[in-house]
Amino acid sequence: MLKTITTSGLAALALTAPALAADSYTVDPQHAWVAFETSHAGWTTAHGLFSGITGSITWDKDEVSNSAVEVTIDTSTISSGFEDRDKDMRSPDFFNTLEFPTASFKSTSIEQTGENTGTITGDLTIIGVTREVTLDAVFNQEIALPWDPSTFKAGFSATGTVQPADFGMAKFTEFGLGPDVTLEIDIEATKN
Repeated sequence: MLKTITTSGLAALALTAPALAADSYTVDPQHAWVAFETSHAGWTTAHGLFSGITGSITWDKDEVSNSAVEVTIDTSTISSGFEDRDKDMRSPDFFNTLEFPTASFKSTSIEQTGENTGTITGDLTIIGVTREVTLDAVFNQEIALPWDPSTFKAGFSATGTVQPADFGMAKFTEFGLGPDVTLEIDIEATKN
């Protein structure tokens, strides 16, 4: 009798137990980069980089569509390898970093496309203008830190294309840049 009650009780618990929750991660700002490249008047490809990236990732490994990404970029960290050009990029003609010190991305849907690949669609906001962007994403790996086996870190990469003119940066093409900008994103995030 006791065995029957115990077995029935376990079965009831199994049926009413909630599904395992998605894991949450915090973006490691020391190991997160948003690189970009664009045509410079057809002569060559200009490159740049943003650091100062913070954010969070919710990752449901069993049902990737339940995952989410939210990232903020400090636009004043723009670096193109030439300080005068970086000052121009921080000016009101481009990122207007005094009025809009950050850009942000918030996912609206995530779709798994392969064993470790997917697409992330979300709202990208730059200088107060929001546009939908879709990124091709890759999950690289999740492992414990070699020096701290109790801390796990996951790595993600993503690529996508945007047009600065869509965000109100008309000067971008006037300066012979673009019109497209390719983004290359690499983020390490620590499991909470």
